[in-house]
Amino acid sequence: MSKYITLAVLVVASVLGIHGNALAADQIHRSFDLPAALSLSIQTTACAGTPGPQVSLQSDLTLTGLNASVIFRNTGPQVSQEPFSVNQVIVPADQKVSTPAQSITGGLGNNPYIWLQVADSKGRPLTGEIFLGRCDQGTFTPAVNIAVPVDASGTIVASDCAGVSGPTVSLDGGTELSPLMANLIFRSADPASTPKGKIDQVVNQAMIFPAGQSYPLPTQPIVANSAANPLVSMQFSLESGATVGSEVRFGRCSTIANP
Repeated sequence: MSKYITLAVLVVASVLGIHGNALAADQIHRSFDLPAALSLSIQTTACAGTPGPQVSLQSDLTLTGLNASVIFRNTGPQVSQEPFSVNQVIVPADQKVSTPAQSITGGLGNNPYIWLQVADSKGRPLTGEIFLGRCDQGTFTPAVNIAVPVDASGTIVASDCAGVSGPTVSLDGGTELSPLMANLIFRSADPASTPKGKIDQVVNQAMIFPAGQSYPLPTQPIVANSAANPLVSMQFSLESGATVGSEVRFGRCSTIANP
């Protein structure tokens, strides 16, 4: 029953003030997919009543861990060294977000058939229709695997580019997930065995995942522990270590420094 859906995820950067000996700020922006799993618990009552079934829906979204490695390289005619990498956790592994139960009215009585379709906040379908069953079955627990498009944005700030121990960089920003909706489709008969035009249908929408869930980027400064004025870049990866998206390259520390 596994299907793949898309869920828009936005990593939103906040404005970072530059203080003291901070020399530079540069932007991070990459888009890639983040695996996740969505499970729902759907309860139905009053299936034969008017104005239709009473439906309670609760959901859990489990995200795969997302990390970002800040990478320092220093190569040239005078010096060559292995990259120095510092890993930062962006989204903790197996992070589960649960939403409270909510109720809707089906709007179609006489024990209708029910389907589920996941959609984005603009109503664009993200899955095909998932058949649940007849209303009087009472309990449904659909689960789907999801491939989550992620738009990663943020700010990196560098200081002490010429320092003996290498520069210090800081990250600012956070991850925010966009709303996810569920279309509950109620039909008077199964389309697979009923001629067209002979089926009554009502579609009601419920919020699966509300706006506002966010994950701030780590704020602890990172000391490069490398040669002076290294090349600075960032690479996103899954908890498994598999890289996602292309490496974000900022150039040498001095090239992103204020004059």
